[in-house]
Amino acid sequence: MAARGLALTGPDGQLKLFTKNVLETALNEEMTEHLGHEKNQAEPVCP
Repeated sequence: MAARGLALTGPDGQLKLFTKNVLETALNEEMTEHLGHEKNQAEPVCP
């Protein structure tokens, strides 16, 4: 009998992908707060 649906665990499982997305989002938000601006959105430096 063939397996149906998506794998929840394992190397290609949905849980791994979900965890990766949550951690990346959290780290990006932390960097945004630390730097004071979003990635690639620095304010121009005045001469």
